[in-house]
Amino acid sequence: MVNCKNILIVAVDEDTYGEIASVLTRNEFAVDRIPTPVAALELVTLVSFKAIIVNHPLRTMPLDEFVAEAKGAGSASREALVAVFVSSTKRADDLAVTPDGADVVIGPYGGQPERDRQLCKLLGIVPRTAVRIKVNTEVTLVDQQNNRLVAQTKDLSTSGFFAITNRLAPVGCHVRAIFSLPDEGSPFVAEAEIVRHAVDSTGENQGMGLRFLSFQDGNLNRLSRFLESLYA
Repeated sequence: MVNCKNILIVAVDEDTYGEIASVLTRNEFAVDRIPTPVAALELVTLVSFKAIIVNHPLRTMPLDEFVAEAKGAGSASREALVAVFVSSTKRADDLAVTPDGADVVIGPYGGQPERDRQLCKLLGIVPRTAVRIKVNTEVTLVDQQNNRLVAQTKDLSTSGFFAITNRLAPVGCHVRAIFSLPDEGSPFVAEAEIVRHAVDSTGENQGMGLRFLSFQDGNLNRLSRFLESLYA
């Protein structure tokens, strides 16, 4: 039986993939990543995807040609939703109109919150209220056996964060997370749970997604104010 919640992501870079996948996987979508449009077209002839998210600009074929073939009569994904993800900020790469066959163009402006909003609207997902913002700071994770792991945050919200590390704790493991932020006098301390692992196409460990469970007194409000100041 075909999984009607499959999403195909085509020709995006590692950071972009991480942003998109974080929205989709927490809403129980199965995500496939294909590095080239040619390989993607071979796959969509066989597999029915709910949505195809394709990077613009494509290096090896015109975008209109890719969308036309992906939704052509011989494609198993001809009914798929199509989102064009504009990764370039060059004026020459701007799309003035939505290409034929595409449902939405997701631009580079407005940051990740705006891109998340557009993806959620396309797929009928209820957006999360906790905005995740790119924040790079050192975080120490301490497990229940007092083992310590020092990592780097990639993004941060009041609901959780992504830790960049090649040492992965088991999914479901509870840890204490300790981190500092600019202009904040004392460190933030929270209890968190490992909810997902991230690996690249070669199987190399990239890091872990963590969900906050609780904060020490006052730390949640402090974190919320800090993130709101960045978002503003």
